[in-house]
Amino acid sequence: MTHHDAILIVGAGPTGLTLANDLARRKVPFKIIDSKPGPSRDSKGLAINISSQYGLRLAGVNPAPGGNGMPVSRLNLYWQGRRFSSINFAHLPIAINSLITQPQAITETELLRALEATGNYVQWNCKLTHIKETNNAVEVRYATAGEQNINEHIVEERYSFLAGCDGKHSVVRAQLNTSFAGVDYPMHFVLGDFRFDPGMAANQVHYYVYEDTFFILVPIAEGTWRVVVKYDGAIPQEPVSVQHIAPIIARHFGANVELGEPLWISRAPFYNRVAGQLNSQRLFIAGDAAHLFSPIGGTGMNTGIQDALNLGWKLAAVYRGISHRSLLDTYAEERLPAIREAAHLSNLSTQLITRQIVDHPVLDKLAATLSNRSFLKQIAPALHSGIAQKIAVPAPYIDDIPAHSRMGQFPRELFYWLDHLQRNHQTPQTIVDSGSPVSFWCFIAARCIAPAGIDAKALQTLRKNLLAYPECRIIYIANEFTQHAGVALSSREHIVALDMPEADVRMQKDVVLVRPDGLVFYESGLDKTANLHTAISSNFHFTTNKATAKETLYEEAI
Repeated sequence: MTHHDAILIVGAGPTGLTLANDLARRKVPFKIIDSKPGPSRDSKGLAINISSQYGLRLAGVNPAPGGNGMPVSRLNLYWQGRRFSSINFAHLPIAINSLITQPQAITETELLRALEATGNYVQWNCKLTHIKETNNAVEVRYATAGEQNINEHIVEERYSFLAGCDGKHSVVRAQLNTSFAGVDYPMHFVLGDFRFDPGMAANQVHYYVYEDTFFILVPIAEGTWRVVVKYDGAIPQEPVSVQHIAPIIARHFGANVELGEPLWISRAPFYNRVAGQLNSQRLFIAGDAAHLFSPIGGTGMNTGIQDALNLGWKLAAVYRGISHRSLLDTYAEERLPAIREAAHLSNLSTQLITRQIVDHPVLDKLAATLSNRSFLKQIAPALHSGIAQKIAVPAPYIDDIPAHSRMGQFPRELFYWLDHLQRNHQTPQTIVDSGSPVSFWCFIAARCIAPAGIDAKALQTLRKNLLAYPECRIIYIANEFTQHAGVALSSREHIVALDMPEADVRMQKDVVLVRPDGLVFYESGLDKTANLHTAISSNFHFTTNKATAKETLYEEAI
C-alpha cells in the first residue's frame, strides 16, 4: 500500500474543486479523484451567490468563476401573474451586488482550469470502493479504468485525511455511518435551458406562483433562460421533453412565445436532508454528501462552496503543524448549525412557493409595504446573497469573549477593501497572496497610525501580540490624508493607501480580525484588546507557545 503524506479529495464537483484550489494555494499536497470519466456537462446548479464570489477570491481561485456569467441584480416574486415582492441586491453596501448565474458545468470548468493552472489535475475514472480509518491515516481502495472501462485495476493507498465531496450517494458518508435525515417532497421539477425571449428583464430572476403550480425564469446568458416547472408526484418513467414545460409558459405568456428545442433538459426531485455528523477523526464530508436542499433559492451549490472554504484553511493549518488537531472539530461545530439553518430556510421557501403553507409571517414580511422597507432593503438581500452568514464561537470560549465578538459574519469592510484594491490594481497581494498562506488578517484603521494623537504604545503592543502568531498579516487601512507614523514594518505588515477620505468611517472599530474564509471573529478599539488572545485561540487552536515564542517570532518578522 502506497503512503501519501497528503489529503485525498473524493469528488470533483464545485465543492471538491473549491477545496482543491484552496489547498493548492496553501501549498498543501493532495490528490483529487472522481468516478466520472470527465468534467460534468450538466447545467444543474446556476447561482454563484455573493458570499461565494468573495470566498472564491479569498481562496485564491484565479480567475474567479463567473467572469462571463450573467449578473442578476433582483429577484421578483409574482402571485397569480402580478408582482408581489422584489429583492434588490443593489441595496447591499458592497461593490459586488449581484448574483452570477451560469450553468454548473461552466462553473466546474472554470474551477478546473484554475486548479490546473496551479499544476494540479483531477484523476477521473477512479471509483472509491473501500475506506478504513486508523489513528494515523486513512486507507482507501479505488478502482481505476481507462476509456470504455477497459484496463481496470485496483489501487490501494494511505492518506493523512480524506474529504468526501462525493455527492448524495456518498461513500464517505456511509463510512461515517451517520444519519441523513430529512424529507423527500411529494413533487418533482422539470428544468430546461432555452434560447427564447420572454420579454422580461434579462438581469432578474422571476418566480411565478399560482394556486396549482409555479414556474421560475432564470437568465443564464444573453437570450438564454433556465425554466423550472413544478409537478406533483414522483418522477415518471417517461422521457422528459419540452412539452413538459411549453404549456406552462404558453399559459402565462401566450402561444406566441416559442421555446424551441432545449439546450439541456432534465427532471429532479425535491428533497431536504442534512447529515447527522460531518466528520470523524480523519474523515470529512461536504457539499451534497453532507446536505441536499430544494433548488428553491439556489442554496445547495453555494452551501457546499462554503463548506469547502471553512474546511480548507483548517486542514492546511493542521497539516502544516500550525494548529492543533482540535481545530478540525470546529468544522462541524460551525458548519452544522449553518447547514441546518440553510435547510430550514430552503424548506420554508419551498413550502411557501409550492403552496404547502399559505399563511406565514414571512409572506407578510415580503409584501411591498412601507413597514417592510427595512426588511426588503437590508435583511432580505443579505440573506439571499449569503453575506448574512454567522457562526457561533465554540461554547467553551463564550464566557471569555465580549458579546460583539461571539458571532462571526462576512465583513463589509473586507469586501470593500478587496473591491477597491481590485478596481484600482493596488497591491492586491496584500489581501490575497498566493505565495504566502495567511492564518488571519488584522485590519487597523487609519486613525491608529495618524501622526497626531497616535497611541504608539498601544499600537506597538498590538503589533507584538499579533506578529507572535504564525502567518498573521496586518493591513493598515489608510487614506490620502494619513501619513505613516514612522514605525519600521515587518514583511507581514502592509499599508494600503486608499484615495478615499471615508476610510476611517467605514472602519467602525480600530481593530478588525478576519479569518481566511472571510469571517470577522474579533473587533475592538486599539486600547481595548484584552480578549484578543482568547478570540484567536478559540478560532485557530495554534500550537505556538506565545509565552516563549512571542519575542522570537516578532524579531524574525521585523
